[in-house]
Amino acid sequence: MRTPTSLPARTRLTTGQALRLHADAGTGILATEGSISVAEAPLWSGDQFLRRSTMLREGEFYVVQDRGWITVDAHGPAEVLCHQPHAQTIDPAAYPFFALLARVLSLARLS
Repeated sequence: MRTPTSLPARTRLTTGQALRLHADAGTGILATEGSISVAEAPLWSGDQFLRRSTMLREGEFYVVQDRGWITVDAHGPAEVLCHQPHAQTIDPAAYPFFALLARVLSLARLS
């Protein structure tokens, strides 16, 4: 079982500085000051290598789509607020269908 990691709540960045961190899907990134770019972990799609990158200006919000390493680059003095989603647990005894679905999906990932 994976234990949750803590993200830096508020981080100030100078021009050209980058913040690299591991984020879960659903993590929110808010540009509280300045302008930043958020680049998600690279993905393979068929035979292509894809990387999502989004530019945020002050006050704009981005939700990380896939779990993995992200990079936040500052285009000038900036401040970033990271919000990690709370893990939701499902009691397998109360929801046997979800327990079965989770098991099937975890076996599919191993294949």
